[in-house]
Amino acid sequence: MLGRHGGRTAALGLLACALFAPTASAGSLPQLGLGAPQLESSECTPGSPAGCQRIRYAYGPVTVRPGGDLQLVAKDLQKPMYDGYISRLTANLYRADGTVPPVDVIHLHHGAWVSNPTYGNFPIFFAAGEEKTHLQIPQGYGLRIGGSDAWSMTYMLHNLTPRAEDVYVTYDLDYTAAEQAESQGIKKVLPLWLDVMNNTSPISVFNVQRGFGHFDKKYKRKVCAYPKERCADFTPFGLSQPGNGVGWDWTVPARDDGTIVAMAGHMHPGGLEDQVSLVHGNAAKRVFTSEAKYWDSTGPVSWDMSMTLTPADWRVRLKAGDRIRLNAVYDSQQSSWYSDMGIVMAFVAPGDSSGVDVFSPGAKLATTGAVTHGHLAENDNHGGSNARPLPGGKGPLTSRIKIANYIYSPGDLSTPAAIPRVRANKKLTFFNEDNKDLVWHTITTCASPCTASTGIAYPLANALPTLDSLEMGNASPQLGDLSHLQPASGQVAFSITPGKAGLHPGRTYTYFCRIHPFMRGAFKVVK
Repeated sequence: MLGRHGGRTAALGLLACALFAPTASAGSLPQLGLGAPQLESSECTPGSPAGCQRIRYAYGPVTVRPGGDLQLVAKDLQKPMYDGYISRLTANLYRADGTVPPVDVIHLHHGAWVSNPTYGNFPIFFAAGEEKTHLQIPQGYGLRIGGSDAWSMTYMLHNLTPRAEDVYVTYDLDYTAAEQAESQGIKKVLPLWLDVMNNTSPISVFNVQRGFGHFDKKYKRKVCAYPKERCADFTPFGLSQPGNGVGWDWTVPARDDGTIVAMAGHMHPGGLEDQVSLVHGNAAKRVFTSEAKYWDSTGPVSWDMSMTLTPADWRVRLKAGDRIRLNAVYDSQQSSWYSDMGIVMAFVAPGDSSGVDVFSPGAKLATTGAVTHGHLAENDNHGGSNARPLPGGKGPLTSRIKIANYIYSPGDLSTPAAIPRVRANKKLTFFNEDNKDLVWHTITTCASPCTASTGIAYPLANALPTLDSLEMGNASPQLGDLSHLQPASGQVAFSITPGKAGLHPGRTYTYFCRIHPFMRGAFKVVK
């Protein structure tokens, strides 16, 4: 979500520049929610302040281009016009007809809501991804907003199809006017944005490759904890991705001396848990583990999951000078996972001393929570059925495979043509010949035959040896100052010498595009 240049300070500056630069869109210029689906009820969560009202705002309609995968910015978002307190935030994606699109068709990869002036330790005060966590602030507390504040949103809408779609991004608030809330003694909280990438790279994504990490007794599988461990050979930009042996630490400033009242994590498929510890001197204590609970029977392989939120009575005392430590744990046994995130949103009540001091003798604190929702209907299509055998016959020799109109040529598995052959000791190059400024592709190996139906859990980057091209394409010149937010590699071609890459003569290798997983291809290595 953040900038690509040197550290947190630079990232803040770049984000601020982006938010007040000309608005980018995924297609036609959006309107502010005209025609968006409305709430069925304005009732707030039980326990909300008297006078609370649930309000829905929407951004759109946004036309998401075929294959769209762009990081964009929406300015001048709608919001309450008067000072008040927010006690609950949720987000979703809707089609123009009011239905929620299936996640394997189009989804809100992430949205991050930003305020000017900044409320907490970072411009972002609320974020949501396709796991759709509901952020609930406990009874008696609220996030104070001003009627004159300006809101913006960085967002990524992922269209996994070659067809355009019109959608709305909705965001629902439980909101109480300031005078009413304060007359009831509500306490102000500030948002804390905690991201494992803030100290190692100015962009919030990392990779976890199959085979890295350690065996974990809790999950009975191999996992990797980033940034404590080295979890991949390379970052989403092809750079080295070392671990630091500890995790990411954020030092608590005097302003945030108080009590953390709530937190919840955000992860991508393959994610298992966000581990949050409090560090005082040389002592570290786990204060919460935001777990990914998968409703998918095949395990941690898809968006069919929910993250856990702290219990309603959970409180942690936060003291200036202490550090909050964060690690994101991902599966590294079943598959490789690219462009991952490990983020926690928390809310702190400054000056509040009611929280548990976890370093005091005999201190007790629940470090697990409960999910904020169950299985969602939009996650029904897991895929993986009706696998077809690979085509037979002797395909042509080639050293070039082009990608055009979402087809690998030669070698696309949507056709019955024989699989092309490539020389083990000669360079093989893939070219992105689609709109490389707006549509990116990858070459990512998957277990053969890799021909089953597409869904949110299929295909996976589960082949050995692991091969991934990064995202082939340029950061869009149409985005101007936003180009640094794009995960594109800047390269429109990807080359390997199969023998040097560990691909053996006589074997056939299948691959897919992890941005557009309906795309499948194959080649056979020969001497």
